[in-house]
This record gives sequence, structure tokens and C-alpha cells, in this order.
Amino acid sequence: LCIHQLIIINEQKWLQAGDQALSADEIIFADCRQPNIEGLNLAEVNVKYDCSRVYVNQKLQTTNPSIYACGDLIGGYCLPNVEQYEVNLILKNTLFSPWYETNYFALPCAVLTQPNLTRIGLNEKQAKKQYGDSIYVIKQYFTDIDRASILDQNTGLCKLLVRGNGVIVGCSLVGENAGELVSAISLMMKHNIRLDNNPFWGLTELSIPTIYPSFAEIILQASSKFYQQKLQRNPKRLNRLKIWSELFLPR
Repeated sequence: LCIHQLIIINEQKWLQAGDQALSADEIIFADCRQPNIEGLNLAEVNVKYDCSRVYVNQKLQTTNPSIYACGDLIGGYCLPNVEQYEVNLILKNTLFSPWYETNYFALPCAVLTQPNLTRIGLNEKQAKKQYGDSIYVIKQYFTDIDRASILDQNTGLCKLLVRGNGVIVGCSLVGENAGELVSAISLMMKHNIRLDNNPFWGLTELSIPTIYPSFAEIILQASSKFYQQKLQRNPKRLNRLKIWSELFLPR
């Protein structure tokens, strides 16, 4: 949508986008960057580009295979960790052979506001489009984390998107230290570390060891909610758990 105006009414920020008026507590401007390529004479070396970016393939080669490009120059996310990933890939392709291709799926993105905003993998809409209703949407709030309550930093949540086999396909984290916490999810996604497929084992074992009290407990609690949702979707297993509880747990 095209933004027509920004105004403040009674200390509330408003923006007009198209025919809609939207209110917000804060408004963040993310200005679009343009590549500084004037004077490089890229056309003479057969490198395709336009006013917004230089074109590359999945190996980060330009239309001249001997020339690579990365970072702000090729558009996409203008984030230091993404640029570092692209630089490392180019180094491998130039020092050895151009075999390596970009895969941004398990690469986290963050906006370091207070609290942090982070995301990795698919969002909820993308996950449901790809996997349908079989996807599990897990929401765990920082208000349930003891460390967050102790420090009075309990604003935020962790939203995990998990397939029935325990594969994490996406995560959104908003909260204190979210920029650090998302690294654990990134590691699990990159190396295909799954949550337990069997909810019984998941609930009775410490699948994600954490320190108590710590913010990392939010990931442990989110995984527990995944196992609980799996049981809710399987009445036979849920009934078996109830029978087991009645037989073996003290009253």
C-alpha cells in the first residue's frame, strides 16, 4: 500500500495507506537502499543489473560466472548475518569449485528493537499453504517464564510451526534476548533436529535441556505444548494416557 500521510492525534500515531487509516504505538521506517555501482562499467563485462540490484543465481554468480555479488548489492535482507553467510559461500565457490548454493531457510532474521523481533523459516500462512491443517501452531508467552517475571521483562512470545513428525519449519520470537534464543531453533532446523514424534516420550523426557531460571525455557515449554496438542488430536493416545494415570499415579 502507498502511504499518503503520517499524523499524531491525541498522542496516538496514525498513518494513511490507501483508503485505510491505521494506528500504531511506534512506526519504524526501513528505507530502501540502492546499490552504489556507478562507474563499475558492469555492462562491459556482461553483468546484468538494474537500479535496485545486481542479478545473481543461487551460487551468487552474476551473469558473468567469474564475478560474484552479495549483500545489499543483490537486494533481499540487508542484515549483517545474511551478508556474512553469502560472503562465506562465495569464498567456498571461488577457492574450490562453484558447487555451493544459497539456502536461506534456516538463516534467522532479526530487528533489534526492544524487545527483539526475530523470525526463521516459514511464517504461519506459508506453512499452512504448504502443509495444510496438519501443521501445528504452538504459541508460548514470556509471561509464563519465571526468568522473565523476575526481571519484569515478560512482553513477547515464541510461535513454533511444527509438522506432525516433529520437524520445525518456522519460528517467530518476540521478546527479551530473542536474538540469542532464535539461534537454538536455527541449529535444530539446519541439522534437522526434530522434536519427538511420540508425545509420550516428549512429555516424559527433557527433550530440550535448559537452565532454570532462564529465557531459554520458552523453547522447552513450547515443545511441551506441541506434545500436548499431538495428544489432543489423537483421542486414543489421550485415553491411554488417562488410563495409565489412573492406574499408576498416586491419588
